[in-house]
Amino acid sequence: MKLRSLFFGTLCMLMLGVSFTSCSDDDDDSKKNDEGSKVELPENRVYILNEGSYQKNNAGITYYDPDKRNNVIDDIFYKQNEAKLGDTGQDMIKYNNNIYVSMYGSKYVCKLNEACVEQARYSFTDEQGQPRYMAAEDGKLYVTLSSGNVARLDANTLTFEKMVAVGQNPEHIIEEDGKLYLVNSGFGYDNRLSIIDINLKSATPFPKCYL
Repeated sequence: MKLRSLFFGTLCMLMLGVSFTSCSDDDDDSKKNDEGSKVELPENRVYILNEGSYQKNNAGITYYDPDKRNNVIDDIFYKQNEAKLGDTGQDMIKYNNNIYVSMYGSKYVCKLNEACVEQARYSFTDEQGQPRYMAAEDGKLYVTLSSGNVARLDANTLTFEKMVAVGQNPEHIIEEDGKLYLVNSGFGYDNRLSIIDINLKSATPFPKCYL
């Protein structure tokens, strides 16, 4: 079972081999957005995305208090929302005091507040593909899709805006200086690194990138 971790507090930390090593300049940790929470949570908190088993609908988010190590909630998403997270948790990021989760098997991304209370959701069509990894910048959420595209959503409402083709099975994506960088796995048929204009107007592939 794969794990993705997210640490909320004054520092970001390395957890279970997956790190969020620096906090965004846009993040203000002075006051948590915990509206609608059914439990009282401390300022410092760790969330761990549990992938679950494909097609078993058993993904979840574990809460962990780093200051009181016996303070654990096995599935805080279920506790807060009275619903299962879904099938195959793929990625989780923090942006502007919200959490974004991509669900590969269930084909959606959701926006949660800092207490894991769901705020918005976007479900992808079969044609759009299954969401993989995410990056966020300037109020936009960028999502790689199994269809060979990158989609752009409004980070506040999760309204779909547009997408651009980048090649087979794009995976991890990052933003730097107004550009998006991603790699394709392609299951052995595509191994390109692409640089994409942040407005999704163009994608420049590098065909001889052996990954």
